[in-house]
Amino acid sequence: MSDAKSNVIADSVLQNLQNLLGKEMYDVLIARITADYLRDGMNFRNALIQRPDIIEHAMIELLGQMGRIILVKICEDTLYEGIPTSPGQGSLAKWMYIMVNS
Repeated sequence: MSDAKSNVIADSVLQNLQNLLGKEMYDVLIARITADYLRDGMNFRNALIQRPDIIEHAMIELLGQMGRIILVKICEDTLYEGIPTSPGQGSLAKWMYIMVNS
């Protein structure tokens, strides 16, 4: 797995999430997930790279069906090397694994 590639993808996902939710809602969601779901000082960005399954679980648990819709939308809007990508109805964790290992 390329660290540079992981970082580019994570930054793009985070930017798309902030664009979709707006800064205030984004900040609230990130703070809540960080406080309630992440351990050992892991921040949201590192969790997105290392443990996207936790981020996915947290968003779905906190936001329900809307969390699923948001996850699909941010993955669809994320570009890597100019190619739009989508998990379809798949999970963020699977999508991140495929993206960083392709």
